[in-house]
Formats: sequence, C-alpha cells, structure tokens
Amino acid sequence: MTTKEYTACDAVPLAENTHGEPLPPYPTCDDSMAPECGPGTMRFLNVADGELVHHRFLIVHGLVSGQKGCEGTVVVHHPDFSVLEFPTVDGYFKALAHLDRGANELRFEYVKDGCSTGTRSLVVLMEPVADRSPLQLAVFVGSDSDETFDAPPDARGPGLNDLDAAMRKLRCCAYLWQAFVAEQMYRHGFGRRTFSLEEELAPDTMGDDGKCRMTARVHVVRSRYTVAEIRSLEVVHQWHAPQAGAEPDPGKLLHFHKEDIWANPAFGADCAVACLTLDSHWDPDLQAILGHVAGYQPFVARKVSTFGSHTTHAWPASAAEIASKFLDTTPTDTRILANDAFESDEYWKAANIGIGAFFHMTSYLLSMGVTSQGFFSRGYKHFSRAFMAKTPDHTGAVTQAGEGLAYLHRTNALGIRHDRRLAMPGDPPFTTFSSEATVEMTDGGVVVSSRASVIVIEVRANNICHGHLEYTAENWDRRKSGQLAATPDEAAAMFPSRVTISRDRLLEMAGEVADNTSISLLVCLRGVASITLKVLGTLAEL
Repeated sequence: MTTKEYTACDAVPLAENTHGEPLPPYPTCDDSMAPECGPGTMRFLNVADGELVHHRFLIVHGLVSGQKGCEGTVVVHHPDFSVLEFPTVDGYFKALAHLDRGANELRFEYVKDGCSTGTRSLVVLMEPVADRSPLQLAVFVGSDSDETFDAPPDARGPGLNDLDAAMRKLRCCAYLWQAFVAEQMYRHGFGRRTFSLEEELAPDTMGDDGKCRMTARVHVVRSRYTVAEIRSLEVVHQWHAPQAGAEPDPGKLLHFHKEDIWANPAFGADCAVACLTLDSHWDPDLQAILGHVAGYQPFVARKVSTFGSHTTHAWPASAAEIASKFLDTTPTDTRILANDAFESDEYWKAANIGIGAFFHMTSYLLSMGVTSQGFFSRGYKHFSRAFMAKTPDHTGAVTQAGEGLAYLHRTNALGIRHDRRLAMPGDPPFTTFSSEATVEMTDGGVVVSSRASVIVIEVRANNICHGHLEYTAENWDRRKSGQLAATPDEAAAMFPSRVTISRDRLLEMAGEVADNTSISLLVCLRGVASITLKVLGTLAEL
C-alpha cells in the first residue's frame, strides 16, 4: 500500500472561547461531522497547527475518516524523540506527543493491518513558563530500606522494582498529571494552563534513547525513620485495628514525610512536594497496605502530598510504556500485591487508581478539592480514558464524551485558574498576603468578603455542591455589561473582594432540598492556598 500525505483538512475548527465556559465536546467518530473530508483524511480535533503550549507532553485527539469498525495504530514521530504508538478505534485516536522548547514538527502516521496508510504533520510551539514555583517530586526512603517496592515475580530486579525504577515511574506519572490538567483547563476555556515541574538537564528516561534533556527532577529523601517505623500498624492508612487495640493514626506517617522534607535543603520555604513512599508494602495476612498514607498538607508554606508505592509496579516508566500499561489486563495476585480500594484487580486498574489517587492528594497543593462529580469523586478510576481511545472497560472508541468521570469539575478548574503555581505571562499580579474569607449573614442574604480576591463560591447542601458563582478575568466584561448578574462591587473589580448573595438567589442555587438540609458556603480566594467553609444553617433556618 502506498503511503500518502494526508491533506490539511481541519473540518472542525477550534472553538473560540474567551468567556471561561466549558468548550463543547469534541466531535465523535461519526464521519458525517465532516462530509467535505474524504475517506482516509486525518484531522486533529483539539490542537491547531502552530499552537503555542507551555508543557512537555501534549494530548492530541484526532480522527482518520472512513475507518468505522477498524482498529489500528497512530505513530507519533518527533525529530528528536523516540516514536510513540497509541491504538485507534474507528479511526479515532488519542496520543501523547513529546515537545521540546521551540517549534516541534510532529508527524502522525496511521497504521492499519501492519501497513502505513498515510501521515499528517502538525507543528506545535512550546515555551516553558519561567518564574513560577514548580511542583517538586520526591521518593521517600526508609533509613534502612532495601530500596525496592512490591512487584510480581517477573518484574523484580535492577531497573524493574528498585529505587531507579520508582524514580522513572514517578517522573512519568507527573508528566501525565501535567498533560491531563492542561487538556482539562483548555476545555474549560482557560487555555492550556497547567503547573510546572522542577526540571534539570539529565539523561531523559521518558524516552528510550538515553539523551540528555530538560526532564523532571526526582529527589530521594532518605528518612530518619526506619522501615519498621514506616510500616508500623500504628500509622497504617487502610486498616482497621482489632477492637481491643489502638486505632491507627495515619497522620503520623504524613508527619514523618513532613519532618524529613522540611529538613531537606533541596526544598525551599515555599515548596509543593509530591512524595512517593518507596517502602509501602502489602501484607496479605493483615490485609493491609503497610507504610501507605494517601495524605496531604496544603495550607502551609511547605506543602506535601504522599502516596504509597503499592501500585507502582503497574505504572509506565517511560512515554513508550503508557499505552501498554493502560491496556494490561493481567490479574492482580493478592497473595503478593495490593488490590487498592478493591478497584485494582487488574494491572491497568492499579495504574489508574495509583496514579489518579496520588494526583488527587497532590491536587490539594494546587487549590483543588473534593467535588461531588468528576475526577475527585473517585473519577480517577477512568484516568486512562483521558489518554487512550481504547480501554479494557469501554466498548468502541473512547471519545471525549466517553471519558466517564475523568474530567475536572468546573469548581476545580476555577480554583487552579488563579493559583500562583499555574500563573501565565500576562496574568494580573497577585496580592502578597494570604487571607481567610469572612462570611456574614444579613437580613437580605449573605456577604462574603476578604482582603484577597474571591474567585469561586460554592453553595453546598449537606456538603454537596448544588451551584456556584465564579469571578474570573474571563467573565469580567460580562459582569460589567450586565450580561451576568452582578452587584456594583462584583462588576467594578476583575477580582472582587466583596460578594453579596441574596437570600432568594441562595435558595435558588441550593435547589429543592429538605428543610433540615445543612446549607454551607465554600469560598476560594485568588492565589491563596486556603478554603473557607461556612455553615449557614439548615434550609428552614434560612
């Protein structure tokens, strides 16, 4: 079969969105969406040629027309990086593309039945964002550790389940987090905004060519605590002590991490560190994951999130492994490996739960929190759907509409839109102080005020978000013009420090709930890693 160059037919232009509203879902695999594109035409659905981004790995969605009922492979070629392969279903694909600083001339090749049927080029510009605090990565190791983590017998040994392997897997994990946030923020109309990772010039394990590149740095934190102390039942997370025994205190294990990280000169006074506990271990007799705490401490200058290494065996260690790890249906042998949350009975599920739940903990360091829907409502069990057009738990192509709960809730996107660690060139400056919000009941409703700027207010019923108000740079013009309901204070300032919610509007946002329902407000502030939760009372009391 002769290989051809696909024509530049972008039948679905990228949506213009300056309002900060979620973009509509990308087109499905239905070829009728673009009748002017003939069979075999490749188009990119979420990226424009010449687009500028600010992170290293970009999720690209695409479609090759006329492939309904067919499975194939898309091969991503980069002039200075190893090729990457991802599955296609009905011609639809998702692929991760590596980007270097500057102009990246990518070439996407569609392969079906072992034959290349055509290629399409895409130029993406990448410029890292300077002068903002990065997320740092660390592997936490006991003072007497043997520097290995749990793995099946066929994946043990040097480079497989040792400290080096853990560092490579954590690095790959973090780049997946970064790419996921960028794509989600784009969908919410905030551009491809994401956090930076601390990077250094070093041999790059994300590829298989051994070249030195700017790549995520992973610190090794040698703890003052022994493996026995780290694995003590007194600090275990997912275990219930016998009735006669003392209840475990997983907060103590988080304290171990904080102590050792805060004492380490590699981490500054204003750091955010995602820390993988190497010495966590599944004990089948106790049915407990020892040395594991899914923990975080966000509201201090030195922020820490922690997670155990009990699912790390299932994580990819390089970009080339991502697709195969997310498709690996090998059963989890609970005689030697943990089935975390009883949702990790196959390796691909263990990868989703481990990588996703770890990011859940880390998200608290980036002004995100628990939501009743989406990724942080255990949606990370669908994490692989954000990167793959094919997953073991989905029939047909995993289009954007089929990604399940693998999405950022709107309130999470609003929280990180104005987090300092995701700041972009051209953003208004941040205030230099931190502050809590004050919530006051009045005869007419509620007044929320703060020295810092109010970004989002959630109205919660029994602690479940029933509605929210948002104040972003993107909707300021509409507040000023009256297109969005706003008081004079809310319309006068891009980021208001005073928000008034009338009683009628509060009740409307709470919805139809019982009179004894507890109504509360959750307030997020711009550039301030703190959240104010104020219980207003029951619906009847309002």
